[in-house]
Amino acid sequence: MFKEVRWAFIGCGNVTEKKSGPAFSKIEGSRVVGVYRRDYEKALDYAHRHHIPKVYSQIEDLLNDPEVNAVYVATPHYLHKPHALAVAEAVKACYVEKPMALTYAEALEINEAFKRRGLPLFVAYYRRKLPPFVWLREFLLQGHLGRILEGELRFIRPVRPAEKNPETLPWRLKPAFSGGGYLYDLGPHHIDYLSYVFEKITVADSIHENRGGFYEAEDYTLAHLLLNEEIPFTAEWDFAAPDGQTADFIRFTGEKGSVEMPFFGPYPVQIKLGNQTFSFRIDPPPHVQQPLLETIVGELRGLPVKCPSTGDTGLEANRVLGEIGSSL
Repeated sequence: MFKEVRWAFIGCGNVTEKKSGPAFSKIEGSRVVGVYRRDYEKALDYAHRHHIPKVYSQIEDLLNDPEVNAVYVATPHYLHKPHALAVAEAVKACYVEKPMALTYAEALEINEAFKRRGLPLFVAYYRRKLPPFVWLREFLLQGHLGRILEGELRFIRPVRPAEKNPETLPWRLKPAFSGGGYLYDLGPHHIDYLSYVFEKITVADSIHENRGGFYEAEDYTLAHLLLNEEIPFTAEWDFAAPDGQTADFIRFTGEKGSVEMPFFGPYPVQIKLGNQTFSFRIDPPPHVQQPLLETIVGELRGLPVKCPSTGDTGLEANRVLGEIGSSL
């Protein structure tokens, strides 16, 4: 238990600018001590803009800083394992970006390292506490649709100009850095959320291939899942669709009706129950990771709250996507 959670960041790229970084200092009993980034000048700029007192030139300096008792690993996927294991060796609590690692085996290794030392490990699957998804989970579990008959998600968009040029290719599309294509960046959020709502996910079959040919990683995935051994669920990710074709939704259909909303926001909700249709919107907070971080800080401070996204729960996304894509 910490009287105050004193964070240091390993990595301070785009995800930390708004989604996560500012929230650490807005939560009672939490503050950011320092940051590390391979580009020291960029780390200095980040620290200056976010009023963070320390900038480390070496990760070892961060890990050996006695003022730091918790570390946020916000580096590309391929660095999650070495960085998280270094945090465990330094005997500090850890919050690691998703997915936990490149592969299920690596994720297991990270989780076991923290378990052996009795250290807290949390994973940034923030939708577990994001208001639209908290509402959707409660709506489903409370049985408003009756027995759920089927579900589906679609994320479809055309390829972007930067993704057609090897010189501007995002690191997320380089398998050595991310594990694969956008499936390994966006897909973990989908799968983790399903594993939060349902007790068991089984992969029935999948297609995982490169259709556009613009980069090495696969750009199309179609998976048929079985939730709780009885609910068929179809998931389609297409990142090289024809121009003008887009989709982003998760939908569940039950005996009494259906519910649908986008997965990546904004979050208008559509409900059909019998002959009635309801529409409303649930807005997320400015810093989308803050609700999850509040549970982490509370748990580390010994308050009566538990974070729902841990090393144990984070394994499931790696396992399922590994079966779908045969590499994660």
